[in-house]
Amino acid sequence: MIKILVGYHKPATLLKSEILVPIHLGRAVMNEQSKDAGLSNDDKEWLLSSMIGDDTGDNISYLNRYFCEMTGIYWAWKNYDKLGNPEYFGVMHYRRLFDFIGISKSLKINKGIGLPNIDFLDDELIERLFNKNIIKSHINSNDFFIFKSRKGNPYRHYEVTAKHLHIEDYDKCLEIIDNEFLEYKEASRVYNSGKIKYFCNMFILPKDYFFKYCEIVFGVLFKLKDLINTDNYNDMEQRVFGYIAEWLTGIYFTYLKLQGNKIKELDVLYVQKTQTNSTLKKIFNLNYIPIIFSCDGRYIPYLHVALRSLRDNINMTKNYDVIILHNSIKENNIGDILDNYSASNFNIRFYNVEYLLHKYKANYYSCGHFSSSMYYRIFIPEIMADYDKVIYCDCDAVFLDDIAKAYGIDLDDNLIGAVKDFSILKFKQMQNYITNILNIDNLDNYFNSGFIIFDIKKCNEFGLINKCLELIKTKRNLKYPDQDILNIAINDKVKLVDPCWNVQNQIFIFDYENDFINYLSNPKFLHFTSSIKPWINHTIPNADIWWSYAKNTLFYEEILYECNKNYNENNKIFNSDKILRNLLPYRLGRAKLWADCFYKKILLFFIYIYIFITHFFRKISDIIMVKLGLRKKQPILKKFIDYQKIKFIESSNEYKLGLKIIKKKIF
Repeated sequence: MIKILVGYHKPATLLKSEILVPIHLGRAVMNEQSKDAGLSNDDKEWLLSSMIGDDTGDNISYLNRYFCEMTGIYWAWKNYDKLGNPEYFGVMHYRRLFDFIGISKSLKINKGIGLPNIDFLDDELIERLFNKNIIKSHINSNDFFIFKSRKGNPYRHYEVTAKHLHIEDYDKCLEIIDNEFLEYKEASRVYNSGKIKYFCNMFILPKDYFFKYCEIVFGVLFKLKDLINTDNYNDMEQRVFGYIAEWLTGIYFTYLKLQGNKIKELDVLYVQKTQTNSTLKKIFNLNYIPIIFSCDGRYIPYLHVALRSLRDNINMTKNYDVIILHNSIKENNIGDILDNYSASNFNIRFYNVEYLLHKYKANYYSCGHFSSSMYYRIFIPEIMADYDKVIYCDCDAVFLDDIAKAYGIDLDDNLIGAVKDFSILKFKQMQNYITNILNIDNLDNYFNSGFIIFDIKKCNEFGLINKCLELIKTKRNLKYPDQDILNIAINDKVKLVDPCWNVQNQIFIFDYENDFINYLSNPKFLHFTSSIKPWINHTIPNADIWWSYAKNTLFYEEILYECNKNYNENNKIFNSDKILRNLLPYRLGRAKLWADCFYKKILLFFIYIYIFITHFFRKISDIIMVKLGLRKKQPILKKFIDYQKIKFIESSNEYKLGLKIIKKKIF
């Protein structure tokens, strides 16, 4: 029988089988200020429920910050019967794994680590890598396995490679061996004067040899612990005994070689991304409202504004369970958000969706000002499977009322609740797109995906995720990718809720709010749709509301600086629609539509002449003034802040008619 201990200090792909035994390293100190201090309650629950800990029986779990993975090896030594007294014992790490099947040669080397790199561990690869018959065949052929050696002198490596390694500590270790562990003195000399080195404390040994390994390694380490004062060492330096254990492992395997034993060196794989595919558990038992955002690194400042407005409008008798979906937010940004917005009734968690993106292997594409983070909401039914209902919100928005009021909306028998996308349905061109390209019959059911109330159970019964992923494969070049995909998949299974829960600010910008006056009267969730954001141009309607929350965030000065810089550079090319309205096609078409009676039609010919002449002289004037340096060349229309207005003008009857007049000379 063989057992291989797999060390963990945080959640990662779980390696657990008849042979593989996961162990939580440093369980006794997981709540203390150490490398595990960032563990969430969900992380801790996962570690506690998924594996054994190194804190039972005879253990040194409390020394984990100094001894690293050696606390797990010590536990195995002293509690060997708990593993079933295997004939062979081995050690791996959750992201450094023995390559039993020889795939290393075909993989790229991770330059930072120096090991063959795999992005993710999926079930298929785990089955191939750790097939028990393959592992047993290795054991039948060899007794001793170790991490493949690297070229270089181990003593010199400890002396000069890293600032956190102090050679005087290692010298004390060697002195202990020379004076008290004489059996290993020659092996120590040979190893430290040689040209190969071993790292990572990864090996497989017969039981008796494993016990002998522990006697020498821990015998030296415990004596060394009394000689090294780590009080002034930083976090990295305090791991000194874990580092020196790697060198002691090299000495022990050199000892085995000198005894004439055959050593098999195995390649080691490095797992680049270790995120787990876990379902989030409920934080609160009563009166809770789950709210989900999706965000990438670029939108961190604006996520702060959304969270600030959410916090400022909560009901203190309710509990708010906030989850932020991401795959690129840095630890310091996560810390800032937790420090500034967390409260007893306002819990914040971050969920990395990278594994889900890999798992489903869809070809996620983006366009315009949309990024791939728009797709994260598709995975909500899987991530939140433990919940009955959740609310998803875009973070380019502010809350103006308590979101708990929206959570109480009855969705009847529908998959989701959402607000009709009024800003898009205003235009005939968009209506044709929805009907003919998206094949949605009822235009009134086309919703904006920036605010969605999910019925989780119904979404999972419906198979929403798989339906969306299939559509992503077949539906390309969509105008609003994730929104269109969700609309096609859900179709008529949407409950249209009060529009106040997703007031799309684009309506104000494009000056057609009179059509939706009732819709705009009492916004509770103000959503800054389109590419025209308040942090890009502070003069747009309702920007003052957004800035009133922004000023109470960490990023206020940074956002203000960027906004002023962008505005000063770009405000002169705002109002792209006015430029377009002065172009020849629009002016001709407008004149043609104006001539709606006999007398006007008589004048139309002279108006055409006037338009052509003024157009010609304006063009000549612009060229001359640009050459003289009196005016800058007009940027292309796509560089205008509000360039999205262009498509609305281009779809107008005036512009279309003007193009026909120019092409066919219809006068």
